[in-house]
Amino acid sequence: MSDRISYMRQSGCLHVCIESIDKKSEYVAGVISGVALEGAYEFQGLADFLTKADEIFDRIGHPQATSQPRSFLRSGRLQRPVNAHPPIYHEAEEIDKRRGSVATWNVLVRTRANSTWQGLLYDAEGTMLTAFDSEMQLLKSLTGLLDELAAAAEAAETAETAETDGA
Repeated sequence: MSDRISYMRQSGCLHVCIESIDKKSEYVAGVISGVALEGAYEFQGLADFLTKADEIFDRIGHPQATSQPRSFLRSGRLQRPVNAHPPIYHEAEEIDKRRGSVATWNVLVRTRANSTWQGLLYDAEGTMLTAFDSEMQLLKSLTGLLDELAAAAEAAETAETAETDGA
């Protein structure tokens, strides 16, 4: 296996494919996959991404949260016991082949301490973009990357319009 994607073998690594982005409405949609996930999970917005990813980690039991959410309802979300070695359903190379039409990132969550995430954010080529110590830091990084993508798309559209008008 390539060193470039060795971190993708970890169950805490989520492969995030961004399928659409609308800068005007701050809307983003995409798909989450990973080696320890049986299927793919669609999300609509970054808040939905965080919620679904947290549910995924609770379901597979890794990385385990250091605190359990309170619930006054019996049907509340219960945390599974730690699972140091969740089942692996896919090879990292298989997951790596998936690409979003807008962008692709890998979010490696190493721990979930103090009711938040700690980990690393990689681009599709395997370059580490940033380390984060909270979901808010991750969101700030993702929002910055999405803003860059939206600006680049807008610039390309403006250049294409100018070419068309000039021809």
